[in-house]
Amino acid sequence: MCARSLFSEDNSDGASTAPDTLELLISPVSRSPSARVSYPESIFSSDDLAGASTSASIFASARSSTSLYTNVTPPPDATPRLIQGLNRHELFEVVRQETLHEWEAALGPKVVIFIANDTVTNRDIHLRVSLIRRALLKIFPDADPIIGSAEPISACINRPVVFPFLIHRISEPYSRRLISQLCWTIDGFTFFAVDFVRPATSFVMTLTGLHLPSSPESNRTVETVVRRWLRDTQSVASFIRQYHDNLPGFTITEDHVEFTLSTVEVTGTRLGFEADSPVAFNVYIIPPTNDAAHHLAWMREVQGITYFADCGTGKAAPLFRCSTCKARDHSSTSCPFPVNQLLDVGTNIDFNYFRMH
Repeated sequence: MCARSLFSEDNSDGASTAPDTLELLISPVSRSPSARVSYPESIFSSDDLAGASTSASIFASARSSTSLYTNVTPPPDATPRLIQGLNRHELFEVVRQETLHEWEAALGPKVVIFIANDTVTNRDIHLRVSLIRRALLKIFPDADPIIGSAEPISACINRPVVFPFLIHRISEPYSRRLISQLCWTIDGFTFFAVDFVRPATSFVMTLTGLHLPSSPESNRTVETVVRRWLRDTQSVASFIRQYHDNLPGFTITEDHVEFTLSTVEVTGTRLGFEADSPVAFNVYIIPPTNDAAHHLAWMREVQGITYFADCGTGKAAPLFRCSTCKARDHSSTSCPFPVNQLLDVGTNIDFNYFRMH
């Protein structure tokens, strides 16, 4: 069983389609376990290691709305439906509780939108809202959405975190359409749309310290190590016995534990150019609970274990924070969304471009 497939954000059954006049310009690469063993030029930047966001433009240098691709960067052939590690806690990390209570009280379907490569700020908020509204009206010309912004708990957060905007007063079909697409690029403006009621994702940690090559055999070895230590850690079994609202309704409690352990998946990522560069291993497990507070406790439980093995000592390390999509299982330089290929990397976000277009 694939630990990540259960939480697809594709909820498009019965959803309306966008107008024919709008060309949807996104089609990122597959996120299957085998595809995650990759050899990018540089799997993470110095900014990723320092926990800081890489400054980047949120628009492509190409100004035509007909296509943002060139012969050098052809569109990938599949679309990710999930941003791993972006759970409810991470989605609303910078939102004040007072604002979150107001958002929760809003009626009707709700979608959260955040701009690719955006950073937390107190500047140009209205312009961001205007850009989002302009994009939504190109997708749904008859919509009249309410777009809410949040005053961040701090305007000086030097790491890639989500700067969310609430979208409501839209129909259920429109909200499903936004969420099912996940990543949208319209007239050079790229944003992500996710469900307000954010389901827990299966990414739990990145393990370092296990001296194995990047290969399917190594992935299986690490899966065995993780399962063994989870099974031997009494607090993990106790947690699953108590909190298993996200699992099938087994009548025998121990079946919840065994089911959870059976969903462990691992993908290796080489951290450098050389063949003998160290390899980090991303671990994915179907979370036993969707409750936000309990899921956070689950993550801490699993990450707090030291995974001793004959190939080294595995410990959880927060290696990755993607500044583009805000995922926690890959770096900005290896983001699967093609917006990453279309940026003027190294420049600041230039909202003047959008003022002129």
